Amino acid sequence: MKKNKLLIAFTVLIFALIVCSSTSAGTGTKDDPVSMVVTGEFTRAKMTEVLAEINGAKKYVSLDLSPMTCDVFDLEFLQRNGQEYVVSLKLPGATTSIVGSGSGLYLDRFSGLASVTIPKGVTSIWVGAFSGCTSLTAINVDVANPAYSSQDGVLYNKGKTGLHTYPLGKAVSSFAIPNGVICIGEAAFFYCTDLASVTIPNSVTTIERWAFTDCHSLTSVAISNGVTSIGWGAFSGCTGLTAINVNATNPAYSSQDGVLYNKGKTTLHMYPSGKAASSFTIPNGVTSIGDNAFSDCKNLTNITIPSSVTTIGNSAFSFCTGLTSVIIPNGVTTIGVAAFGGCTGLTSVTFEGTIPSNGFNNSFNGDLRAKFYATNSANGTSGTYKTTAPVGSSSVWTKQP
Repeated sequence: MKKNKLLIAFTVLIFALIVCSSTSAGTGTKDDPVSMVVTGEFTRAKMTEVLAEINGAKKYVSLDLSPMTCDVFDLEFLQRNGQEYVVSLKLPGATTSIVGSGSGLYLDRFSGLASVTIPKGVTSIWVGAFSGCTSLTAINVDVANPAYSSQDGVLYNKGKTGLHTYPLGKAVSSFAIPNGVICIGEAAFFYCTDLASVTIPNSVTTIERWAFTDCHSLTSVAISNGVTSIGWGAFSGCTGLTAINVNATNPAYSSQDGVLYNKGKTTLHMYPSGKAASSFTIPNGVTSIGDNAFSDCKNLTNITIPSSVTTIGNSAFSFCTGLTSVIIPNGVTTIGVAAFGGCTGLTSVTFEGTIPSNGFNNSFNGDLRAKFYATNSANGTSGTYKTTAPVGSSSVWTKQP
């Protein structure tokens, strides 16, 4: 016991000496972390030193950077250097912007981070800034912040009309978005795998792209009558989702058998990827299959596209790994980028008509596009094309006699 106390005291002393910080003793467990306050200028060199010491000590830490001088807080740097031992984080008080690079998953190595405190000066937070914090249960905002606010650990804009980020570590199965929220932001619920139910109030008009991406436990979603805009991929990767139901009075969207369409059912926006059915016939009258509409629908082995369809959107059937064949009807004039990308079981594609070359993108694995236009560079050649190895860009297709 005495030896353990000496080790803790030594750890605290090392922290203070090396990183010019102050600490208060704790046992270093998740429930009783060492409190650590760091001063001076926020630089990569200094934070590398701080995080190296935390890693070396292997003690859980409540890290307070609020006294540090910093304008733009570089979360991409922390993503590269973070680890599981930081359980709470207070950002530098002078921070005005929280940024990163790439896809926006900047703190995804802070697997132990349970709470983060945003100071009053922050007026810009990048989309998905906290998307990889799998233990994060609370994003707290200084009440004097003019741009952001928080309620029950959820991040909103100041007026609570926009929901920015729902912490993905919240261990609750249901959440009711507060009435008054107008916009569910881009990637707001990204990878919130515990959520099985979300209530969307009538005040919501906009659900931005990726809003609920990879919420694997969601089984159904009710779209209220106020929603007039749903971004592409808003529910992509929701592998448990079996139904999207739209209020009958909604002026922009409709649903049929749990599938999401525009109001007039001329555009199919999304087929829930959790549906267990192995086959689906798109209703006649649909003219456009939207971007990501059938993405990750791995249970589908057969899809019937009606002659009314003219456009197949980007990634429309991407990663439908159960599909083995598809017939593209005569009326189709546009097939989007990666429309059938990642369809690793697809070995037969039949084109009932021709397609202008500017309307056929890199839509399939391998050289199918090149083979389709081999003898008619302007419009292609109808017929059936097959491959024995549909995986990846090296797939070789052959036109059948």
